[in-house]
Amino acid sequence: MSSPYGMPSSPPAKKRTPLYIALGCGCLLLALVLIALAGGGFWLLQREPTDGPTDGPTTATEPTDEPTDEPTEDPTTEPTEDPTTEPSEEPSAEPTVSLSVTDSGEVPDIQTDAGTEEPVNGVFFGVTVEIANEADEDLDLSTTDFTLYDDAGTPNYVAVGSTPDGTNTVPAGGSLAVTLYADVAEGTEITSVGYTDYAATGGEEIEVEV
Repeated sequence: MSSPYGMPSSPPAKKRTPLYIALGCGCLLLALVLIALAGGGFWLLQREPTDGPTDGPTTATEPTDEPTDEPTEDPTTEPTEDPTTEPSEEPSAEPTVSLSVTDSGEVPDIQTDAGTEEPVNGVFFGVTVEIANEADEDLDLSTTDFTLYDDAGTPNYVAVGSTPDGTNTVPAGGSLAVTLYADVAEGTEITSVGYTDYAATGGEEIEVEV
């Protein structure tokens, strides 16, 4: 049966143009964002590094000429003024010899075992000394142990020494006379004689007047 109104008309087609426009704008916006990100990354890569290392290490410090910790002015322990032990050169006991002068004077020459000895500086000044050995052991003498001092205090070394029996040993508990000669200028006055021996005097000089 046919409709009195004829065939129904088909519904009008929907328009999709706005949807295509929205999709196109979204793609364009995404492309712009990607381009912006790519450009920003390239710009960051081209920049000079600001946190890179410098010529010298930033954490190290240059050494100073002086130490950072100054020493304290006062030491922790005060040094003692007096030594704890006495020097070994000090004599441990009183001298075991004594000297006495028995004769002195100038002589033009002296007689030795080798013959007559002539002075070089002018005259020989001789001093005879009696040496008493108070020790328990014999004492050997040497001319280098004696010094003859003149009135100016100048030491004159012994050139020749002699004893009556030709020995240089003073027996323990005994004595010996020895004559000492110094070669000096004529007119020199010898005023004292000194004797030094470590064993007998502890290294100290014994001096007696002439």
